[in-house]
Amino acid sequence: MSQVDAASIPQWLKFLKDMKTYLPTLLKASAMTLILVFMTMLISPFGGLFAALGRISRMKPLSYACWLYIWIFRGTPLLLQLFFIYYGLPQLGITLKPFTAAALGLGINYSAYLAEIIRGAIESIEPGQMEAQNQ
Repeated sequence: MSQVDAASIPQWLKFLKDMKTYLPTLLKASAMTLILVFMTMLISPFGGLFAALGRISRMKPLSYACWLYIWIFRGTPLLLQLFFIYYGLPQLGITLKPFTAAALGLGINYSAYLAEIIRGAIESIEPGQMEAQNQ
């Protein structure tokens, strides 16, 4: 087909041809994105709760370790963390499949953010409120 013939094809017909070509790939990518979102929604609250409880713990080593975890994962870009998990861990002998690496990276990153939210919520409760609830 010459350039003159290609230029005479209506835009809507070009659009339909492109949709036929790319729509299956876009739908597959959308499904993968939704699965990763749901996996992250399952992992993050539990990780965030454990990190928050560890952070407010009276055991200093545990509190410091949770603080360090939160500081590192909230302070570095998510893309850098994902690159490290997928490309850096194999250098240490730990190889993960792409989906597993993405789910793990997103889960631990958002767990750190949720840990600070949960910690702040727990620490905002007045001591008298805790005593009133226990009686």
